[in-house]
Amino acid sequence: MVRAGMFEEAISMGLGLYNGTIAKVSTGLPASASDRVKVVGDYLSELIVTYVRMAVSGHEEGVAPSQDDTRVFSAITKTCISACLTIEREDLILGDVYDLCNGVGLQWIFFEALEPYILSDQVKDIKNPALIQDLVATYESLGWNRRTEELILHLDPLFMDLNQLLRLFRDHELFNGLIYVCNRALRDFVTPIIELLSVVMKSLSVESLETDPTLSAVAQSQCYTLYVYLAYILTGKAYPTGFLGKREALQAKTDVYNFLFSEKHVRWPPDASDAPEVLFGDEPHPYLDVLIRYDSLEFCKALTAALDDPSLEGEIRTRSGHALDGRVRFADEHSEFNRQVIVDTLLGVLTKSDSPGVTHNLTENQRANLWVFIAKACAKYPVDVRLEGAARDSVLSNLITSSDELSHDDRQAAILPFVDGWLKRSETEVESVRLRCESAGLWKVVELIHQGQGHYDKILECYLNDNQRRREVFDCARKLFSNHNLTYPQTWQVKQAFLESLERFVAIDPIQTASIILDTFPADNANAMQRLEKTPRALFEYMRAVLAIEEIASDFAPPHRHGMSMKRASGANLLVQSLPQARGRPRSWAPGMLSLPGPSTPHAAAAMYNRLIELTVEFEPDSLLPFLRDLADRFDSDPYDLIAALEVARRGGSERTEPAALWLLERAGLISEAVGLLRSRLASDLDTWAAGPLGDRDANAYRRARERLTQAIDICRRSGPRVPPDELEDLWLKLLDDLLLRRASEG
Repeated sequence: MVRAGMFEEAISMGLGLYNGTIAKVSTGLPASASDRVKVVGDYLSELIVTYVRMAVSGHEEGVAPSQDDTRVFSAITKTCISACLTIEREDLILGDVYDLCNGVGLQWIFFEALEPYILSDQVKDIKNPALIQDLVATYESLGWNRRTEELILHLDPLFMDLNQLLRLFRDHELFNGLIYVCNRALRDFVTPIIELLSVVMKSLSVESLETDPTLSAVAQSQCYTLYVYLAYILTGKAYPTGFLGKREALQAKTDVYNFLFSEKHVRWPPDASDAPEVLFGDEPHPYLDVLIRYDSLEFCKALTAALDDPSLEGEIRTRSGHALDGRVRFADEHSEFNRQVIVDTLLGVLTKSDSPGVTHNLTENQRANLWVFIAKACAKYPVDVRLEGAARDSVLSNLITSSDELSHDDRQAAILPFVDGWLKRSETEVESVRLRCESAGLWKVVELIHQGQGHYDKILECYLNDNQRRREVFDCARKLFSNHNLTYPQTWQVKQAFLESLERFVAIDPIQTASIILDTFPADNANAMQRLEKTPRALFEYMRAVLAIEEIASDFAPPHRHGMSMKRASGANLLVQSLPQARGRPRSWAPGMLSLPGPSTPHAAAAMYNRLIELTVEFEPDSLLPFLRDLADRFDSDPYDLIAALEVARRGGSERTEPAALWLLERAGLISEAVGLLRSRLASDLDTWAAGPLGDRDANAYRRARERLTQAIDICRRSGPRVPPDELEDLWLKLLDDLLLRRASEG
């Protein structure tokens, strides 16, 4: 095969022999598997080198290969790299194969073929500094800088030209690579912070944003790399992956804490006589100033993760100051960095941010985020973080009075752990705090105060006033009514509070409102409707909800209620379907749990239905007829006063209630009145039609006239058995006159 130039096939067969996946096709191979692997491996090594040498032999250095030649060289290189890895000859890849490609200027093809194997960690022990240096230079010349960074993250930086890499990463702001090299090779954990702070400072500069509007968007991801890096280092993690050794992690935390919490500007590295001045931010605590001003929330997240680190319990020591002009840093006043030092420092930042002469005052949101962090630290680490009474009250007061809406939920969560302590104070003090929290809309805090004071009836108001939890008020009410720890007076007070806010409950969800009343205190159902009379729309929604629940409950109830016989129990009538809240609700009502509203008499039931018919005419007249028909299907006799319902429908006085009025007239046996109503409408429509100019008459009026005539004829046909013959004949004659009049008009 080799003599025939079939190198690919020869290498493939050799790999099969090496792996034992094909039978021996040649004599002379050792019987022992280990010996066979060695013999075949050595032969393949020579074959691979020969193949690469022959492939590049015709190429002149300095001459760019054609596209076809590039594809061929790339395929050959990939085949040889894969084969070398199979026979465990990584040295061959990084030695002979690289040298042959590099010798004719094709190293870029070699590196590109090698790249996926480095990224997948199949090739990672590259201990050839010249090769790595060549790789970096080659990729930089091709503009593949980000790909260079990705590769470097998979290699050992000890065998790299660090100056070359640091220059590349700084020039192109490739901070992941910069962090990797500084941390892994130089054990320098502060320089990446300084480099990233420079980007943050640019994004904070108004002048930079004016000259380059895209700067903020481009730098945003780089800026947030800083916060992620801090969270990793301060918790002992290696960036971007892995963990630092215990000693190395302690060194990293010590360096970073001493730098970040410096009260003055410092030089870095501290031991270098020509160390540059790191003049970012405003004193005091200049570097915290930059981090907080750019994104206080992300900064607090990083510190929150750091607070869990046990190293803050005495392991991280402060160092002698590296401040400019020999000034002493705030951190040097302490012997160690711990949770208390962090909280005290941030309290100092908050206190000094509003002092005269401060260049950049913190915004309300930045201040709020810091107060939240301090409060949560005090609550989570009560032993390690101690604040005197006045200081603690100041923290909580600032959380309550802050006008920052973005931090509303976080501020509320930070206050909650301190409510128990407040409840031990005087009633006047507790009342003062509660009123301030109400004014600030901190309803979870107010709820906890009411609960601690035993004012359970006022808890419902907290949910009603809380936009985020308003729909949860029903679950809250059910829990309160089922809470056996409440005394009878407390339960009664909760019920009164529920009824007093009934309109608000109905506005949120009438079905759930009615369900709670009917399940918990059904005797107050009539009282509930009476309370809602002052708001007819709410009463309408509530009554429909009661009927919807009754309809569902009728699937389980006995066939007779209040002397009215039920024809059927569909469980999903038109009324239920018209209520979005009722759809899909589980049937949780058992037989006997519900009753019709009001006193248990047919008269009271009829009054309730009559009132609902009135409200339907007022708010949804189009649904009156479907509602009446549904009741007719459900009951053997009408559950409402037919004459009163007819009067209400007539008073509606519009075409939207006319179908219901006609239906009621026919049902009451008032056939002449029904036909008379249709005839009057018919005459009006014909007059409208005839008044128009010939050829351009109102087609809609004519259509309505035909429909009304058809309706009248249908009523007469249906009513034959119930109307005296003389009266029926008179009706037909009148309709015939109308018909002839219509024919004459058409003519």
